[in-house]
Amino acid sequence: MDMIGITDVEGMEFAASAALIIHELRKTTCQDDLTADSNIPTSFVTMHRIRNGEVCEGFPVTRRKLLNLFKVIQHSLGGNLSYLPENVLAYVPYNITLLWWVSGGVRHLFFDESTCIKSGKAPVPPLLFRYNGMGLTVFALKENKRPLPETDIFYSPFYNWGCMGDVRLPEKPGPADTKKLEDLFFRSAFTFHNPPRLEGTTGDGLWKSLVGSGKKEFPFECLMKAGKLKDLLKGGGDDY
Repeated sequence: MDMIGITDVEGMEFAASAALIIHELRKTTCQDDLTADSNIPTSFVTMHRIRNGEVCEGFPVTRRKLLNLFKVIQHSLGGNLSYLPENVLAYVPYNITLLWWVSGGVRHLFFDESTCIKSGKAPVPPLLFRYNGMGLTVFALKENKRPLPETDIFYSPFYNWGCMGDVRLPEKPGPADTKKLEDLFFRSAFTFHNPPRLEGTTGDGLWKSLVGSGKKEFPFECLMKAGKLKDLLKGGGDDY
């Protein structure tokens, strides 16, 4: 194997000293599924020293060793511990993924003139916000309490539910920035882009019946189920 790249930085060298190899279980065509009802691991990791540019013999990586490696990676990313307030459900700093919820209630909503929906106060459901590299996405909940992984989540009843248009979002938001992101969402004017997915009504019909009506309760029966919270936690929920 060729020498893995060495970079010279102001007279100092960074050279590869070790490599991790991931081993995955592969079954042959004549082999039964041994992992279906057993404790056989489907993968494991080995660490190999690199000497003179060659990968040498390795050894299985223990849990303790992996935790030490994670600490090294976290330090290189500048990852300090962050306080997580009650409303934050998940936070992954290395790829800037943030998931949090807010309780429902009456809010002042803004609509673009082209929508023919007047701006004003209207009841909104509890909401689930997700920020990642793709931007800010919003989902709805049916209960005013911190959701659990098995909690049902619903598509947002708002327009622009997955697109903030030309609104400038923070580049690397953290748990302390949730209120700022919420304000950016609610202070922007909704347009007809990305109409909501609803049961038995349309976005136009829903908000014309709610804005300025004096109603305090959101009609939860119009929400369309999107899945469960655990679906968002698994793989970042990029399918939504």
